This record gives sequence, C-alpha cells and structure tokens, in this order.
Amino acid sequence: MKTLIVIVSLCLIPSVGYGAARKPASVPQTTEAVPLQHTINVRVNPLGLLIGALSGDVDFAVTKKFTIGPSISYYSATIFDTSLTGYGLGARANVYLTGDAMTDSWILGPGLGLSINSVSSGESKASSVGFYVGSILGYQWVWTNGLNINLGLGANYYTQSASAKGSDGIEISVPGYHGLGPTGELTVGWAF
Repeated sequence: MKTLIVIVSLCLIPSVGYGAARKPASVPQTTEAVPLQHTINVRVNPLGLLIGALSGDVDFAVTKKFTIGPSISYYSATIFDTSLTGYGLGARANVYLTGDAMTDSWILGPGLGLSINSVSSGESKASSVGFYVGSILGYQWVWTNGLNINLGLGANYYTQSASAKGSDGIEISVPGYHGLGPTGELTVGWAF
C-alpha cells in the first residue's frame, strides 16, 4: 500500500507543478510597452511674466522615466538711465522618480546652460557671459488633458562675473554671480 501511495504521489507532483507555473490563457502574453499618453511638454514660468521675464522649457520624452530638452530665458528692464538685458540658453533633463514621464511624479531635474547679461548706462555698454549647472528636486502634477504644474527647489553653481569693462573703458556692474546659489521652479505647461 505504501508503494502505491508513493507512485501516485510521484505522478501527481509534476502535474501540480505544471498547473502552478502555467499562466491562465486569458492573460495576454506581450512584451510591447504601453505608450506614454504625452511625449512633449512645453512649460513657462508665470511669475517671471509678471516682472517682464520670459523663461521656459520644452521636454521631449526619451524613455518612460526620462525627458530632455532646451531651456530658454529672456529679460529686459530699464531703471532710470540704465537698461538691463539678459538671455539664457541651456538644456534640462527630468528623471521621473515615482511615475512615468509626464505623469504625476517626483522629479529630479539636472540642467546646465549659458547666460549673457548686458547693461547700458548713458554712453557706456558692457556685457558678460556665464555658465551655470545645477539641479532641482520637485513634483509634477499632470492632468489628463495635458495641463501640468511643476514645483521644485534646488541649487545651481554660477560662473558669471558681476562686472565688465564698458565700451568707454570704465568697469561697470552687470547682473552676475559666481558661486553656489539656490534656485526654484514654478512652471505651468501643456503636454501633448
């Protein structure tokens, strides 16, 4: 009798293992990735617009967790007889830490770029060129229609001189900074 129980058990073990390892026929077997709902995002800083500055980013989805794209900025202001103008051009990436690209997620946003500031005061004109590199840690909220908001804080390292030799040979101050400084982000965008 013991021999019969052992033989029946040995015959049943492979069928139990086969049933446990087999996936139900109703579950589709596919290796295709689910496409992202949005692959391009255009963002602007609404607070900068209030003071005459325009800055923004365009994000292109490279993978489900990574975007990259250009960053641009421009400002112009006049105070008494002094005019200030600034341009920025850079690159920004976003690594999505808790969700897919262009979905609700914590993001890490490293970036780098060039900035050009110029000042003219009376007959004297001067400009300086600088470099920045840094990162932001923040959160991105994305609605199904593509509207999105980014909010973050971080730090940048700047290498821009705060003075330059003017066209008349006199050293004049220009907007600039050399060293580590805080940075922040509040952008409103549209993903499609």
